[in-house]
Amino acid sequence: MITALLLCTGWAVQVHAEGRARGAITYASPQQALAALRAQPSISERQENDWIVLYDPAGPVFWSVTTPANGWHPSIVRRELVAEDGQVAMQMSVKCGVSTPDCDALAQSFQASDERLRQRADVQTQAAQSLAAEDASDEPTAAEIGENARIREAIFSGEAGGLKLADYPVAKVYRGPAAALDMSTREARMFKTRMSAALKDGKVEFAGEYTVAGWGCGTSCFSQTFISLRTGKPLPQSLGGELGPNIVRIDPHSALVVAEGSEYDSNYDRTGHYAYFYVLEGHTLKLLRKVAVPETLGED
Repeated sequence: MITALLLCTGWAVQVHAEGRARGAITYASPQQALAALRAQPSISERQENDWIVLYDPAGPVFWSVTTPANGWHPSIVRRELVAEDGQVAMQMSVKCGVSTPDCDALAQSFQASDERLRQRADVQTQAAQSLAAEDASDEPTAAEIGENARIREAIFSGEAGGLKLADYPVAKVYRGPAAALDMSTREARMFKTRMSAALKDGKVEFAGEYTVAGWGCGTSCFSQTFISLRTGKPLPQSLGGELGPNIVRIDPHSALVVAEGSEYDSNYDRTGHYAYFYVLEGHTLKLLRKVAVPETLGED
C-alpha cells in the first residue's frame, strides 16, 4: 500500500492538518533540508547519481534530495515505512519545484521504488522470522557461484541462446567532433547537464557513433540512453529505470545491446529474469530476443 500525503509544485505548500502531524515536508529548500538532516547524528547519507539520499532509522524515513544537476531540482521526497492494520505501508510526501507535468513524472518515478521498498520490508520481516527457526545457511557455495557465473556469461556472450555482438557490425566508427546536444526532446531538456557532459567526453561506446549518458531517477534507480556524437540527438528509448533492463554489454563496433532485468505483473510480483538483445535499426532499438537468465549469486 502506498499513501501519497502531499504533492506540491512551485514551492507553494499547502499542508492538511493530518499532514502536519506526520509526513509533511516543512523545509523551504533542498539546502535547508540537507542542513537540518545532517545535523541529526542518527541519520546516514549517501549520494546516488543526482540524488542525495538520507536514511533516518527512527521511522524508518528515507529522504531523497535533488542536487543542482538533477532535472527535477529543486525537489525533496520524503518516504516513511509505517504499520497499518498489521501490514507495512509506504507514506510519501513530495515537495517539487519544477513544472506540474515534471512533478507528476517525479512522483510516478518513485511509485515503483516505494512498492519495492514496502515489499522488501515485508519479505525481510518474514525472512527474519523464518531464519530464527533454521540452523542451515542458505548462502550459495563457491561451486554454485562459479556455475552461475558460467551460465550467465554463456548467455550474454551469445554462446547459449543469446546473440553475439560480432554478428551485428557497423560499417565505421565516427571520428569527428562531438555535436551539441539536440534539445528537441523532453528528456534532453530535463537531463541537459548529464547528456551534454557525455557528448563532451566524446567517447564512442555503441553502434559506431553513440555515447552513453545516465541519470538518477530515484532511490536505487538509474536510467541510461544513447546519444549520437555525430548529430547530438538522443535515442527515444532509455534503458534501466525502476523496472527496465540495465545495459550489460555494448561495443563501439556493434549495433547490438545486451541488457538484463526482471519482469513484473500488475501486482509488482516478479514473473521472471531475462537477458534482452536489442539491435539499433535507424533511430530505434528493436528487441530481437529475450532469454531467461539466472540472477547473480554471491552479491548483496
